[in-house]
Order: sequence, then C-alpha cells, then structure tokens
Amino acid sequence: MPHPMTATSCAEPVSNFFVAPATYDDSSLPMEHADFETALPGDADALAEMSRDIWRRHYLPAILSEAEMDFFWDRAYRPEQLVRHMRAGGRYEWIKVANRRVGFLAYAVEAEADRLHLSKLYLLPEYHGRGIGHQTLRRVQAFGRGQALREIYLYVFRGNELAIRAYQRAGFVISRTDITECGNGFRYDDYLMVYDLTADGAVGGGAAGGLDGP
Repeated sequence: MPHPMTATSCAEPVSNFFVAPATYDDSSLPMEHADFETALPGDADALAEMSRDIWRRHYLPAILSEAEMDFFWDRAYRPEQLVRHMRAGGRYEWIKVANRRVGFLAYAVEAEADRLHLSKLYLLPEYHGRGIGHQTLRRVQAFGRGQALREIYLYVFRGNELAIRAYQRAGFVISRTDITECGNGFRYDDYLMVYDLTADGAVGGGAAGGLDGP
C-alpha cells in the first residue's frame, strides 16, 4: 500500500535507529529481564561509543555506505550533541541486563503536539531475541500513557527492514515516507511510524507481544 511522501530540509537529523532481532521467536535463547537507568550528560562519551559500534555492526554495508554512516552519525551522535539533546529535554536511559549496559534509548515529550518522540533505541546484537526490545517499547508506551499523550512517533530508515517489522509487531504503523535532502549527495530516506496511545488500554497487548520473543 503506498504512503504519502514528503520532502523536507536537512536542518535537523530525524532518523531513529532500532536493531530488530534476526528472529522474533527463537526459543533457544533465554528471555532476559531488563532494567533501566537514567543516563546523564557525563555518560555522553559512552553513549556515543555504543551507538557508533552498533551502527557499524548493523548498517554496513546493506543499509548505509561507509560515507553515509559517517555523515549521518556525525550530525547527531557526537557527545556534545547528545548532551545538548539532554539539556533540551531529551530523556536518555541505559538498558541493563544483570547490571551490564546492553543498549540505550532516548525520548522526549512534545507537549504542544500531545505526542512523544522516540528518537533512539539501541541494543547490542548479542542481546537480540531475548525480549529486551519488547520490554523497552512497553516502557515507552507506559510512559506516554502516563503523560496522557496521544501518540508516539519515530523515524526509521526505509532500508532497515528488521526494525520496521519489529515496530509493526509492537503496534506502530507507517504514516508516511519522508525524504530529507542534506546536500553533497546525502539524504535521509525514512518512514515516519506512529503508535496510537489512545487505541488500546493494555501496555504490551496485541502486536507488541511478538516483538522479539514469547
């Protein structure tokens, strides 16, 4: 089914990254309990390092070229940029398993639009398929409902098919395609995906149960 397409400027980076597991129901992998810890400005170097590592392991070469990865990462993930986002209201949290940092997420309330922007969700590949992404999205959905917001939205590269399927299993739908020209031959080629917080009352219900494990 086609979706509306818009073209915007490259004033601000928009793409969100989520690493979906290779399989959603690999019963050979143990399910893990995830804990969450607030990430502070002093964690910016570690956050940037983890994001860079995951970008390299997931995006190259199928989704982005080396030049594209360097360009897009450099625009939004340097430590000083993460600190700036935190100070502007972005909430950053470490995802932890057995007291080990295995990923992180970032989200921000846009009160004037009555919505929540999920801007980052990263998970180390060795922890895919263990229910951690499922727990993380449930946490974000619960937060949005607790704030009485209307929806959660995110951007994802259109070539990131595993991420797209994972978000769809969690109840997100594709709203439109965004093409964001950045100059020098670079552009964001994204789907805008939306989760309707008013549609159901049970966190983790419906499609979310199939995100990355039983």
